[in-house]
Amino acid sequence: MRNRIVFSSEYAVDGLSNRQMIAEDHAPAPINPSGQSKFMVERLLQDCDQAYGIRSVSLRYCNAAGAELDRELGEQHNPETHIVPLALQVPAGFGDELEIYGTDYSTRDGTAIRDVMDLADAHIAALTYLEGG
Repeated sequence: MRNRIVFSSEYAVDGLSNRQMIAEDHAPAPINPSGQSKFMVERLLQDCDQAYGIRSVSLRYCNAAGAELDRELGEQHNPETHIVPLALQVPAGFGDELEIYGTDYSTRDGTAIRDVMDLADAHIAALTYLEGG
C-alpha cells in the first residue's frame, strides 16, 4: 500500500450549484478559504501523481457527524457548529431552537445525514480502488 493517499477534502471545493447532485466533471469553484486550501491540496496530489506516481483519491463531503461506536474517537468543538451537538443543546436548555435546512433528501428523515462510519467505509472503498489500479 505504498504511494497511495485518500484525502478528506470538502464540498466547499465544488462551489455553489443549484443542482442536487454534482457531477464528477463539475469545475471546482471554491467558495471560501477552507475550500480553496482543500482544492490546493487536491491539485498538489495530482501533481504528485504525475511527478512521483503517488496516486490519490479526494473525497468531498459535508455534514459529517458522529463518533466511533466504541467511543475511542470523538469530537471537541468550541464554539459548537455541528448539528448533532446543537440538536442536543436545545432540549438540555442551552438553546431556544434548532433550524434545519433541507427536508427533501432521500434519507430516513429527509435531511442530509452523514455518518462517521459511512465515511470510514467510503475511505476504505477509495483505498481499495487505488490498490486495484
